[in-house]
Amino acid sequence: MKWLTYVALAAGVALLAWLLLHYGAGDVLAGAAAAGWGLLWVTLFRFVNLAADTQGWRVLFTPQTRPGFLPLLRLRWIGEAVNSLLPVAQVGGEVVRAQMAARLGVRGAEAGAATLVDFTLGLATQLLYTVLAVALLISSRGFGAETQAWFGGLLVAAAAIAAFWAASALGGFARAAQLARRVLRGGVWDALTGGAHALDAEVKALYTRRREVAAGATWRMLSWLLHGGETWLALWFLGAPV
Repeated sequence: MKWLTYVALAAGVALLAWLLLHYGAGDVLAGAAAAGWGLLWVTLFRFVNLAADTQGWRVLFTPQTRPGFLPLLRLRWIGEAVNSLLPVAQVGGEVVRAQMAARLGVRGAEAGAATLVDFTLGLATQLLYTVLAVALLISSRGFGAETQAWFGGLLVAAAAIAAFWAASALGGFARAAQLARRVLRGGVWDALTGGAHALDAEVKALYTRRREVAAGATWRMLSWLLHGGETWLALWFLGAPV
């Protein structure tokens, strides 16, 4: 399927060229030129967020098998690249980093559980971060019709995150695998069911380690807050300090 990769790459380049022409390549290049070497500092600041996210993921591994910080930072970087550059619905990178973490000497079920819980904590803390942002906006602009719509969206997001957490914490993967085995018979589904049971058990065990889960959530929340610093730095170098 290499030809499909080349076709997709060519389509992406063509789309980028069209966007530059549509929105004015001169304006885009002028903005980049105005930032100058500041773009490098904005890029380097991204590693501050990566470091916080990495530590939030790392504390979820058991102390006996916990990988080193730098190897996990590399895997986190790869995972973000996969999510950002490939059409994987923002979850393909999580699968990749879980698989690669297992190559660091961590059991596959534990690597999967730590990554899954880290992903869930990322969603939950992002919701909290957004609630904080809306609260700050209300404090400066008051409560209007737009704010009511935002609250509706936040409620929907909260329900979706709660459903995802329930599915992962209450044995949802094993149930889904068992259903697939009944519908699509075959030995491969027996192996999948066994793996799903192991993953469910690891996820449940991890949620009982409340200290590590709280630490992971704290690091993920810190990372969201640090995104404000990244945006502020970009605006500063673009000549629009806020």
